[in-house]
Amino acid sequence: MSTEDQDSLTMVVSLLYFAFTILLSRFFCSLIFSFILHRSQTVATCLLDFVTTFQVCACSIENATFLRCYGMPSYLTVLFCQLYWNSISLPTGYSGNPCQNWRQFVAGRAKLAGTAGRMACQLAGGQAAFWFARSFWSVGLTATHGQRLAASASCVSDLTVPGAAGFGLEFLGVFADSMLVGGLAAFSSGDSWLRNEEVQRPLLYVLSTWLTYHGLYLTGMFSNPANASAQTLGCRGTPLWLHFAVYWAAPLLAVSLGHRLEAVAAATQTPAERHEKQQ
Repeated sequence: MSTEDQDSLTMVVSLLYFAFTILLSRFFCSLIFSFILHRSQTVATCLLDFVTTFQVCACSIENATFLRCYGMPSYLTVLFCQLYWNSISLPTGYSGNPCQNWRQFVAGRAKLAGTAGRMACQLAGGQAAFWFARSFWSVGLTATHGQRLAASASCVSDLTVPGAAGFGLEFLGVFADSMLVGGLAAFSSGDSWLRNEEVQRPLLYVLSTWLTYHGLYLTGMFSNPANASAQTLGCRGTPLWLHFAVYWAAPLLAVSLGHRLEAVAAATQTPAERHEKQQ
């Protein structure tokens, strides 16, 4: 088989992988809503966090196949499409990213114990996604997937800069994402087009894609602790404490600071300004 034919086959297989992963996740979400939610909201919430994080991470893991076969433009295009698709297709209140649950906690809308439990479910969902991806690669449908299976057996950390620099980069990535939407909401009037969710989404995902492009070969620029752990936890080159500092502590600190700045900005507004933004 020629290289061109192999690349075409790889693309078809990867797209089928995406479709199967999404359908599988939607099936399990439907089961949870139908049979578990009315019995135990706590259990259902944890399971939904697990499943949605599984979907986000499993699809993200496969993105590297496009980078390997088709280059950076293809990779970034797939990444943007995935970010947008996740935002409109996942169940309301679930993002597959622990940062969202942490934001609920720092905003006072969730308790620490419940937040920690949900984030633990998301960590488990990410690990399940890695197992799922390796199981898919082991089928050997394409040479590229076989190579990825072999490489995953002795993975190397995506953190290629000193720990402090990695901490700063992951912090800035999440902080920028957090402040974009928060800033648009805080500093625009109630009827401004900047407050429209359909405007904020593409702006946010263009920013996320741009940040990934610049940080991919430095830290991976995951901006999602569960996804970072799914793909790099235990890999050679980064001890566990540093992994959790860079990929968990930095993003959560960024979310906390972002929320604090939004609260300060809101507190400095006059009653008339607050009323205008609520219109």
